[in-house]
Amino acid sequence: MIYIYSPSYSEPLTFVLDFCFKSKGVDYIVLSSQSEFIKKEGKKINYSNVDIPDSLQIKPTPLLFETEIKTLSKLEYKDNSWFINGINDIFSAIFYMLTCYEEYLIKEKDNHQRFSAKHSFLNTNKRLHKPNADILVKQLWKELNIDYAGIQSNFKIHITFDIDSAWAIKNKGFFRSTASDIKDVLKGKSIINKFKIRFGKKQDPFDTYSLIKEISKKHKTSCFFLLGDWGEFDKNINWKHENLKLLIIDLNKTCSIGIHPSYNSYLNITKVGNEINRLNTIIDVKTTKSRQHFLKLDIPESYQLLNSIGITEDYSMGFADGYGFRSGTCFSYPFFDLTSNTITDLIVHPITYMDGTLNQYLDLSTGDSIKVIQNLKAEVKNVGGTFCPLWHNETIGEVGIWKGWRKVFESNF
Repeated sequence: MIYIYSPSYSEPLTFVLDFCFKSKGVDYIVLSSQSEFIKKEGKKINYSNVDIPDSLQIKPTPLLFETEIKTLSKLEYKDNSWFINGINDIFSAIFYMLTCYEEYLIKEKDNHQRFSAKHSFLNTNKRLHKPNADILVKQLWKELNIDYAGIQSNFKIHITFDIDSAWAIKNKGFFRSTASDIKDVLKGKSIINKFKIRFGKKQDPFDTYSLIKEISKKHKTSCFFLLGDWGEFDKNINWKHENLKLLIIDLNKTCSIGIHPSYNSYLNITKVGNEINRLNTIIDVKTTKSRQHFLKLDIPESYQLLNSIGITEDYSMGFADGYGFRSGTCFSYPFFDLTSNTITDLIVHPITYMDGTLNQYLDLSTGDSIKVIQNLKAEVKNVGGTFCPLWHNETIGEVGIWKGWRKVFESNF
């Protein structure tokens, strides 16, 4: 049991203490009476500006007791600690990270309406590659003389795939196939291989599902299917196609299946709802998991929308243009909505990196990508969290710009 003295109590304080202790199996009690706190024996945290003997003091900033979102100085990392306006308050630092506080304040977006890694205070402090909130929790446990070994031993690997295009050649229909063939002929390309694939003489390069099913036997695996209507960035085959339905049903036997809200459904509750209903119809089970296509995640609106239509778990917490820990953690946690100052029922599952980040956004070699993955994995192991990479069915197919990347994928294990 941890006894915590705080003259004031708030929902944000509960959120942070739950993350630090309760979610990891350690109970705590918050006391507002200084005299009662002094009488307690055991592990104690004094979260106030008053000096109290025999307790670990953390001097608070106002952040956890404010009811409005305010413009703050960004968290700064110096002397191996995090400071808000010069105050080393680890509870406020953890809250700032987990809530993505700065994303409520910074309105700059990239050309896909996404908050960019380059604007993240973790990136400007050169700490995006580290699970900073988890490191703070581990340090706190050490200062309280609580054994962290049990948490550290809980390291897990959770492999996730986005199925944006189920097949490269097969099942595209007469008009799409013909249009594609005409383009290739005009460019002087052979279409013989396409016909071999269509008639089953050769495997479709995006058909990596046997490998995905093998992986799911050894590691937790999730697949998120794009079922949106056709668009510039939404190019899967029609959700009514029988072979797509059969593929989803088959993968659902060994993998966890979720919806991949389309590019064009961004912040559109009707379109997202329709796509979820499509998946519900196929697997005959209520869909509760999601990940945004293109990682188009707006905080808080995306999570508010998902929460309102029955999604209880989301796997979009990561950057497209940077690898690491967008919210400072590799542990799952409930989304805290700063606009209502409440803990919600939606569970956020952070991703560690995306395949396209390494190859397309950062243009890293396969060798350098493997080093990045190994370093990230070591960081997650150090705190006992979940290592959660984002890949695609086509990126493990050894074709095109992904030729030679199978070994990068295998470095996850």
